[in-house]
Amino acid sequence: MEHITENSACPYLLLGRSADSCCWQASVLDRLEHLYASFGTDPAAPCSNFEVIEDFTFIMKMLYENLKTGNPAKKQESDELSTLKKMIAYIDDHYTEHIRLEDIALSGACCKSRCSMLFKKYLRDTPVAYVTKLRLRKSLAILLDLNKNITDVAYECGFSGTSYYCETFKKYYGTSPLLYKKMHRQS
Repeated sequence: MEHITENSACPYLLLGRSADSCCWQASVLDRLEHLYASFGTDPAAPCSNFEVIEDFTFIMKMLYENLKTGNPAKKQESDELSTLKKMIAYIDDHYTEHIRLEDIALSGACCKSRCSMLFKKYLRDTPVAYVTKLRLRKSLAILLDLNKNITDVAYECGFSGTSYYCETFKKYYGTSPLLYKKMHRQS
């Protein structure tokens, strides 16, 4: 019922009995008149609760079947989120590899500009920044492994080199990976 009552694309409905109007509209008008008569003008012939429910149900059924109640904005949003989920899943599965913007867009079956637009709209980040932040988050747990050095962690998380990893880590976390490793090993 919310599809009908909350449909801003159809704030009101003008029903008619003319030849131009549909036959379902005449049926709805008949039921509305029956409800009106039973409540307002003819107290001698009151409607039972079941008749009221039946009339109301019939009216809602006719409206639901005959009005375009789909919300195109919600459908578009749903399609966009579905595309974004596919791209995020691709990134999660391949963050250890070299990922290009084209690869991410292809995984969502869209172009690079649409890919970037969806990331900006829903995640407030670019796809490349999302990949970088994911790699950094994944590296935090691996850094605490005593058997792994910084270079191993960088390559294992998909960074192209140790210096880039260290520079990026410091930019986001305010400390170097080595200091992070030392601080968290002591605690």
